Amino acid sequence: MGRILPIAVFVIGLVILGWWARGDHAERMQKEVQEAASVAIAGEGRHPLDLVVSGRDITISGLAHSQEEKDGLLTALNEVSGRRLVRDRLEVLPRAEDYIIEGVKNENGLVISGVAPSQIQMDTIKNAFPGADTTGLSLASGEPNKDWSRAATGSLKVLDTFETGSLQLKNTDVVVSGNIASRGQKADAEAALARLPQGYAQTSSITTPQGTDLTVKFAVSDGIRSSGAYPEGSDAADVSAVLGLGDPLDEGDLSDPVLAKIAQMRPWMNAFESFTLNVTEQQSRLTAEVSKGVDVATLTRSLKAGLGAGVIDIKSAVAAENDGSERENRLTGAKELLQRGFWLPVDRFSVTAESCRLRVANILSQSQIGFVSGAAELDASSRAVLNRIAGVMTPCLSSDGLRAEVVGHTDSQGGEAANQGLSEERAKAVRAALIERGLPGDIILVRGMGEAEPIADNGSEEGRKANRRIEFRWISKS
Repeated sequence: MGRILPIAVFVIGLVILGWWARGDHAERMQKEVQEAASVAIAGEGRHPLDLVVSGRDITISGLAHSQEEKDGLLTALNEVSGRRLVRDRLEVLPRAEDYIIEGVKNENGLVISGVAPSQIQMDTIKNAFPGADTTGLSLASGEPNKDWSRAATGSLKVLDTFETGSLQLKNTDVVVSGNIASRGQKADAEAALARLPQGYAQTSSITTPQGTDLTVKFAVSDGIRSSGAYPEGSDAADVSAVLGLGDPLDEGDLSDPVLAKIAQMRPWMNAFESFTLNVTEQQSRLTAEVSKGVDVATLTRSLKAGLGAGVIDIKSAVAAENDGSERENRLTGAKELLQRGFWLPVDRFSVTAESCRLRVANILSQSQIGFVSGAAELDASSRAVLNRIAGVMTPCLSSDGLRAEVVGHTDSQGGEAANQGLSEERAKAVRAALIERGLPGDIILVRGMGEAEPIADNGSEEGRKANRRIEFRWISKS
């Protein structure tokens, strides 16, 4: 009995060791088969695949682009060393005999239908047209070549410029038809179609309005570009001239009704961050973004009166850059600094009380700060003037030795006490506008002088206009 017990313990130990070794070997084999199977099909499939290894059995599921791709995947897995069997759960993507994708645009928006060769490429199309109805898209093989996705997205993008229209890409042939608001946009659409990948043919039937038809595009950082059907004898230089750029305006240019409409934008050019304006003799279409501080309602009313029938859509721009960013304003040629959401002209100079006085006085000699008649509310034209003044005052008030005083003046019409109060309130309105632009309010003082310090004769309208003014004085802190 004493000899049997040690032998029994030894035998049990061998059994346990055998089971442990067997389990460790099985786990190692499964890991090796998993790794080998993953390597075998790497780069072989065009669609996401699911690979599961249990013991030495391999199960593959997902989409195969074609029967040939499926056969290649199964062959690769059957050659994996150590595998026992391969379970096929693959689904073959249906094949489209004619590979077609279509876009239809009408007053309700864009509808895209047809086929795409992979989920990735389908998602690329959906992301390129986030507002489109893409529920009619499905997956299919049979695409003509590797450039299909780029050709599909590029050709469908052309519909962005259409009022209404349709486009079909069938294999490598593109057919597009519809209506575009301007001949300039038509030329842009045809140029985009001409840039499709090599081997893709296009046929277009695009209609545009008859007569003069101009599209003007503006962005502060890019300047002005125009295209389309110009009035007889006119060109892009004339469009720039009526907007205040390039050569001086020839008043004869405004005899054309379309150029006369475009000229309505000129007084407001410094209010815009960007705009696209399409003008025909019959109507106008304006889409625009304006700088911070611009009164959108006032601007819209003014342009509706000047541009006539059509659609005007004006919004306040949201600055994409951070405070401290700089840019070049192509309209004015000035460098500008972003401060509290306002683009302020950068004026670099040696700061003294006299240099600050002269620079601000020079700005006010060109454009006065204006107010709503009889009130302390700044008028729509004052934003640009205040931006220029703030651009000068920023370095001036950064000096340790200077403070500024905003002084309001009125003409002699009305009661003396009322004029005194109005001048003070207008000075406060200017101070508030400067603080909004990031200037330090604790060193900007205000004073109202009423009608006490005229600089012209109050007996004439011209003199009274000169007396209604804002003045800046510079004070040394010491």
